[in-house]
Amino acid sequence: MKILVIADNFPCEKHPQRGLFVKKFTDLLSKDHDVYIVSPRIFLKHTFLSSKVANVYYPLLFSFSNKSLFGVYPFQFLNRFFMNRLIRKISKHVSKAPPDFIYSHFISSGVIAEGISKKINRPYIINIGESTLNNYKNLAPSLIQRVIQGATKILTVSQKNKDLILSRFQYPEENIRYIPNGIDSSLFRRLDKEDCRRSLGFSANDKIVIFVGLFKHRKGPDRVIEAVKRLENVKLILVGMGEPIPEDPCIIFNDFVSPEKLPLFLNAADMFILPTLNEGMPNATLEAMACGLPIITSDLDFNREFLTHESSALLVDPMSIPDLSTAIQRLFDSPELHQKLAQAAYDQSQNYTMSLRYERINHLFKSLMPPC
Repeated sequence: MKILVIADNFPCEKHPQRGLFVKKFTDLLSKDHDVYIVSPRIFLKHTFLSSKVANVYYPLLFSFSNKSLFGVYPFQFLNRFFMNRLIRKISKHVSKAPPDFIYSHFISSGVIAEGISKKINRPYIINIGESTLNNYKNLAPSLIQRVIQGATKILTVSQKNKDLILSRFQYPEENIRYIPNGIDSSLFRRLDKEDCRRSLGFSANDKIVIFVGLFKHRKGPDRVIEAVKRLENVKLILVGMGEPIPEDPCIIFNDFVSPEKLPLFLNAADMFILPTLNEGMPNATLEAMACGLPIITSDLDFNREFLTHESSALLVDPMSIPDLSTAIQRLFDSPELHQKLAQAAYDQSQNYTMSLRYERINHLFKSLMPPC
């Protein structure tokens, strides 16, 4: 089966850590199918030239500011013009050996998939894993509606996203598949805490909390810092990138970490915390669960789909610094609760592996092919 994958967040030479989740999925897909990947790169922001490496094509996209001016997006028409040019270019590129169907990662790629679909007469699927669709304000609502309704199938990583597609776009429920995210269980697994701390230079006696995510208000590193500062002798690991993090004695690490090294940091910690305000399905939480950490996270719908308060996690008000501090202290004060939540989180994580996710998606792909 020939599958064309459209993903604007795919690793490249300049950004090797970008979109690794998508790459791991396409690596699995390539074992069973003939896969060709198209990952547009924005002129100046990402690169100056189009390029091709093996089965990955990086066409150049000219894109201008998405900021609004008095509620109007002045560059919307210009961006659409260059997007149509890109669609024509990709369609011509793949028309010599057209795919059986197109798989697009997120709605931004779905816009491209919809355009290519019309030109080469092939169906397309959209995987919707966004934390919110409100980031697409620069796209005309009528365009998003058309892209969603034109898809043969829609995949969602959460029930929240599925409900959104049903309510906002009146898309047929029978064509939606809820397939949650999955993590690499060969990489994210339990390791010896003392060995991990020794290799990273952390004290064996420290009380350590870890946060993994973008350094931005939505994810909550600022709230985590304030929560930890209220506690005595508690240290904090911040793994990620983004907005500058203020220095504080409680922070013992603050930087980006490669996926290969991240399990060392997770296993060196006593607990994981992520007071995020919005998610599709948070991979960082699943990865921490697979490493056997008890979880403190937001008491919001996207987390309640796979976590239960006091049973497999502590779910708290993500905006309440006192509640975050109290949850951290509870886990340090109660070894029994710590062990109970750690084991429950680990057990639950085994239902969310990359291999299971791939099996479900691959089964869907095969069902789209007409019988021989």
